[in-house]
Amino acid sequence: MIETTFLVPIANNDGRPFTDPDFVQLENLLLGTFDAWTRLASVQGAWRGEAGVVYHDSSRQYAVALSSWRRVVDFIQVLDWTRIKFEQEAIMATIAGIPEIFAPR
Repeated sequence: MIETTFLVPIANNDGRPFTDPDFVQLENLLLGTFDAWTRLASVQGAWRGEAGVVYHDSSRQYAVALSSWRRVVDFIQVLDWTRIKFEQEAIMATIAGIPEIFAPR
């Protein structure tokens, strides 16, 4: 098993909260793709955008166990979907303990 985690903010950068149906859609995607997901915690953080603006986030942290390294591609596709759905410039995720910022190519 390969452990992965990723963060999803509860609101967009303008402060508009995402809805419960938004998170249900993500959780259903995770369940349909990987057969399981775990919500680990609610976390707080901040990051500086390219224009120097500091954004403060409250996020949900999700974990998914991949059955094989071949599933990493599927995980990255879910991250891309999540980044677009949740209006993010990038998503922080870890794969087997290695962190990375996933942004558009």
